[in-house]
Amino acid sequence: MALIAPEVRLVAVDGRWNALRFLARLTAGEEEESPPEGEKACPREEEGTPPFLLPIGIELSRLEIRNLAFSLDRGERFALSGVTLTASGEISSRRRALRVRLRSDGEPNDLEVVLPGRLRAGGALFLDLRGETNLERVSITGRLGLTKTHLTLGEEKGEFPPLAIALSAAGEPASGRWRVSTFRADLAELGHLAGRGEVTQGEGIGFAFEEGEMELDLARLREVTAPFLPWPLELEGRLSMRGMAVKGNRDAAGTKATLRGDLRFAGISGTFPPLPPDRPYGVSIGRLDGGVNLTALRLSILPGVSPRFSAIEGDLDLDLRDLHFESADAGGSVEDVGMDLHLSPEGEEGIALRGETTLRGGRLLLADGRRAETDATIGIDAMLDPVAGRLRLGGVRFRLGEVLEGRVRGRIDALAERADLSLGVKLHPSTLRRDFAGLLPPLPPTLSGTLTGEGKIAGRLDDLHFQGQIALSDGALSLPATGSFSGLSGTLSLETRLRRGGKAPYRIRDTTGALVLALRHFRIEGGTSQGGETQTIGGEDMRWTLGIHLPGEIEKGGTFETRIDTSRLHLPVEGDPDALPFSLAAHGTMARERLRIESLSIALADLFALDAQGTLSLPQRTFALAGRVSGIDLGGHAGRFLPLSPPPEVLSGGVSVIFSAEGDLPEGGVPLERWPLRLSVSATIEDFGFAWKGKRASEGTVHLTLSGSPGNLDTSARLSLAHLDIAGLMPISGLSLTGGARIEKLSSVHLGGVALETVEPRAKLDFGRGLTHHFAPPPASPWGGIELTEDVPLEVTIEFPPTSIGETRFSGKVTLAQTLSAVTGERFRIAGRLGVRGLMMEKSGVRLSDLAIDLPFREEIEVGSEGVTLPTSKRDSAPVLEFVYPYLQPFLREKGRLSLREIRIETAAFPRPLSVQDLSCALRLDGRRLSVRDLSLSLLDGTVIGDLSLDLAPSAPRLEIELETTGLDLADFLPEGGMRGEETRINGVLHLRFAGGEGLPADPEHFVAWLEEGEIAITRIGKRALDRLLFALDPDALNPSIVGLRRNLKLGGIRPSLVRISIRHGQLTISVRLKAAQFQGYVLHVLSGFGLLREHTIPRIPVSRLVKIYGKR
Repeated sequence: MALIAPEVRLVAVDGRWNALRFLARLTAGEEEESPPEGEKACPREEEGTPPFLLPIGIELSRLEIRNLAFSLDRGERFALSGVTLTASGEISSRRRALRVRLRSDGEPNDLEVVLPGRLRAGGALFLDLRGETNLERVSITGRLGLTKTHLTLGEEKGEFPPLAIALSAAGEPASGRWRVSTFRADLAELGHLAGRGEVTQGEGIGFAFEEGEMELDLARLREVTAPFLPWPLELEGRLSMRGMAVKGNRDAAGTKATLRGDLRFAGISGTFPPLPPDRPYGVSIGRLDGGVNLTALRLSILPGVSPRFSAIEGDLDLDLRDLHFESADAGGSVEDVGMDLHLSPEGEEGIALRGETTLRGGRLLLADGRRAETDATIGIDAMLDPVAGRLRLGGVRFRLGEVLEGRVRGRIDALAERADLSLGVKLHPSTLRRDFAGLLPPLPPTLSGTLTGEGKIAGRLDDLHFQGQIALSDGALSLPATGSFSGLSGTLSLETRLRRGGKAPYRIRDTTGALVLALRHFRIEGGTSQGGETQTIGGEDMRWTLGIHLPGEIEKGGTFETRIDTSRLHLPVEGDPDALPFSLAAHGTMARERLRIESLSIALADLFALDAQGTLSLPQRTFALAGRVSGIDLGGHAGRFLPLSPPPEVLSGGVSVIFSAEGDLPEGGVPLERWPLRLSVSATIEDFGFAWKGKRASEGTVHLTLSGSPGNLDTSARLSLAHLDIAGLMPISGLSLTGGARIEKLSSVHLGGVALETVEPRAKLDFGRGLTHHFAPPPASPWGGIELTEDVPLEVTIEFPPTSIGETRFSGKVTLAQTLSAVTGERFRIAGRLGVRGLMMEKSGVRLSDLAIDLPFREEIEVGSEGVTLPTSKRDSAPVLEFVYPYLQPFLREKGRLSLREIRIETAAFPRPLSVQDLSCALRLDGRRLSVRDLSLSLLDGTVIGDLSLDLAPSAPRLEIELETTGLDLADFLPEGGMRGEETRINGVLHLRFAGGEGLPADPEHFVAWLEEGEIAITRIGKRALDRLLFALDPDALNPSIVGLRRNLKLGGIRPSLVRISIRHGQLTISVRLKAAQFQGYVLHVLSGFGLLREHTIPRIPVSRLVKIYGKR
């Protein structure tokens, strides 16, 4: 009997297959199904009647059904066609035996499987299954093969290697028990799965799989699944499992099962590329060995609930070598990672985890070239109850090389939504510097000591409370080229709440923090002194406290307060008192990256006290600060900071400063002059006084203001002194100095608006604008950084009241008006006029009255690294006036005038004061030649006119005098008094030339030695005056020529008519011509005959002899 091309359709409706009713009829003792509602039940056969479909026996020699097609539809669809079914056997009251064979028709049959979604599978199925049954027991043996297997997922399509399955199974349909004695599936070179199992049906479906084993080649698996992977993957190695067993039951309440087995990894290696944004880094594994030896694993799957694991027992051991990872910012590697973890059941549902993970040869390399190497260890002792949602940490220990170690203890209850954890860490900064030097900045601060931290987290999971503390002990901090701190100790305490609403992340609230830091010694270096030595500030016993309180969320801000106290502060000044207490206190508010300093107080002994307020906004990088500095006493420690050497003998004054600053914080590398900063400073010194290097001042006031920006700063200053006394000068009363300047780029100062006034002596100075000094000129500039942008006028007026300096008394008025202008970039021109009016000077019996000077001047000067230089002074100097010559020269290059009402000389050498009156002359200096022209004066009731010339040649200075006298009355200088009138008056002409060596003559003897030659002609002189002059030349009457001439002068009617005095080679030659004023005729002839009226000559009188006689008088 044969059927050709039949079709079997198995359809599941409401979970029941359409063939179950037919099979139930074939199974003895199986209860008949209840008919559907509304249908009449079939009558039940009587007991003892065989439950067969037909009441007669059937003997089937052979039944063959060819080209059989199967289709299975249960949401998923399974279709198979081209199958041949053969059957033979006997079903009767005496014998029940049926044999069935299901096989492919020659070629493999087409198989199509459609699963939910877009997944389709197909291929060519080779089928050969044999079955036998006595209608109570069924046995099945055979094999299946699947080739040309393909899998389609959407538009992706892949092919699988051939599959071969061999099985042997037997079952009892009536009891619902089936046993698979043999099962093996081979997927070509990909791997295989083998084992045996059992399925039973009672209240539920029981299942068991034993003696299972599995082998999988990961490299072949990668090739097969490559079309369906979203990224390229390199993977090699093998997975295997031995002793695999699964036993469980499935019913309406769910599925419960127990698993065990030994899963092994062998030689696994691979590369996993980055998958942004979830995994922005790539990972590669050199080799992974190890596995999981699972003794027991309980699995529960409840309807609508995720799978749940419990009662786990087993061991995990892994050996991972050559692990590498790489991202855009960093890369790293680990030579070896070892993990040993033991899992065991604890309680009814708990799982205990105990083990350790070690990391050796860890390396980290950042994109900028920085690197570090370290080892790490993590030890765990915990209990997890997945059913109750509880995690208890008996102790999680971790260690990072010799840098960091710590532990975590506590518990987390997910169902109760509570946590209670404690954390402890210990950090060694010195080893951090050693082991992670490659990750730290090139010159980082070096910190030694031990940092320990303790903390607790407790509360509801949506409202956690954190409380912790970090402590530093035996610490020291070194800042390269900046300073050092030793004996560091302190604590940082923090208390806060972590609140979460719904699925939102945690937010920090109600935060309170406190920092207490103490140190024994510190030293800060910075800047250099005038000698080039580094300045150092040091101290001892410092304590710093900082407290913050944020009552709400952090971004809403809160308050802070801080204080620093130092008992001993060492400052870089001479005579350091070695015990300056320092304190700083501040409090304010902070919110949304904005800091407001409501009060800032700084005090340093009696040096100063600062009080300020300010704000700082970090997002906008803006700030503002204003305050006052007071308590600076120059008479105390503050005076030690003034750059004066030696220190002042007396220094007093109280300093106060009011300041404000606002602007933007500068970017890194921006020069100071480009800071977007606005400044305002007002400084005042009250009761200022000092005594230093012969200078004394008292009752002074100084006021200084600054305003603008660092690149454009306007300054003004005002100084007033009640008294100023400078040694060698007259005392000054009521001095007032005001001025202003503009500072640009902190390297140039534009000076202007300077004025000085004094009350006594009355003086006034005005200095106009236009003078600029550059502090940092370019190297090519030869003039020291001074620049003129316009002509600079300078006016000085000084009125001296009657004043005494030592033995000299003087009074008068001095004026100086000049203009400074630039000639070239190297030279400057100074031009003006010096005037003196009403100057009176008196010393040692010499008095000058009403001296008046009017001197115009014009000169060029150079300013360079060596100071101010006159072009003339670069040539041959003038040794005669080497100290004053360079300063006189500019004033005498143009013709000036000098006048003097009187020079009065009182001395014991004169019987009455000598008075020189109405002196006037013109002065001029041409090169080294000083000329006095148009000299006119009144002397001894007569007049003197003439010229003087002084040549200041360095090798042989010369002086030349030409004078003409008229009516000089010598009565007061003659040895015998009683004469006055014509007998004592003289007229004459004088011409003297002096030539000397270096320097001025020290005494009259040296001055006479300079006298080179001279001519004196006396055209009018009385006989008594001439007699007295001759007596002065020969007081001892040893010269017969002088004695005879004096005798002739005693004759009546004889008078001198001309006297000539010649000076040559240090000797005087005197020629005297007499005349007979009252005789004529014969008497005159007789007098001439006797030689009385001839020219009398007195030769070779040594000048040195006269100096010895009269030089000391």
